[in-house]
Amino acid sequence: MPRSATGRDAGDRRPGVVSALVFTVSLAACDAPREPVRVLALETHLRQQIADLESLVARAEKGALVPTDGLVVAVHEDVVRQVAQLALPREQVVGGRFRVRLETADVRLRDKHGAIRLGGRVSRAGDDFFDADIEAELAVFARLEAVAFDRTSGMLSGRVMPIGFELQKLGVAGERPLLRRLVAGFARLQEHVLAELAFPLTIPVGFESELRLAGREEGPVRIRPASCPVRVTVRDAAAHGGRLWIVLGIEAGPWTRAAPPGGRR
Repeated sequence: MPRSATGRDAGDRRPGVVSALVFTVSLAACDAPREPVRVLALETHLRQQIADLESLVARAEKGALVPTDGLVVAVHEDVVRQVAQLALPREQVVGGRFRVRLETADVRLRDKHGAIRLGGRVSRAGDDFFDADIEAELAVFARLEAVAFDRTSGMLSGRVMPIGFELQKLGVAGERPLLRRLVAGFARLQEHVLAELAFPLTIPVGFESELRLAGREEGPVRIRPASCPVRVTVRDAAAHGGRLWIVLGIEAGPWTRAAPPGGRR
């Protein structure tokens, strides 16, 4: 289980945001830490995990872990990981001051929203010669949320939502003063980091938004071409057992006949 920025374990019930603030203030009076630095709203994260697991347990006790009143699609976590990896590398400036490059993705689907770990690096975004080569390894912790059907692409989609990050391998002794400023400044931008590093994710399951009947104009039996709109909605999405289980609602609209060629009836 993740540890807070101050190193407390999951049993500490104090808010993770307070831990992050304590950490950033302490950096101003000491050298850059040699251990990984984690900034995570730990209590909020743990409470959400517990609520998610309780929801899954309640479903299982009712015999309805996966609802049966719709079309059920199961996507293995390896597929989600490969799709997340295809969205990388991603490079962007966060808070106008730090350049973040994410290059790797690992996905575990165990607790309703799953756990996504993105790996990369963070450095100063400016042109300062002395800060240009100072960087730290970065791990971003995220969840998969907002699973929906995208009518434009005809595919399922979700959103990778960061909940925290960790700075690792914090450099050699000669770089500590500059590195200290990098780590402290980046940690203070917790809200900007979490909001700006979110990105959409396409889930490789596609559906047609229209059924079409080609028709037949020759022979003793003739069928006029027709079409029927199809509406796809996501009723439920939950990650467990190494898969993302998606329950879809599918509704077909009225059939519409195409006009016959040459105006014939």
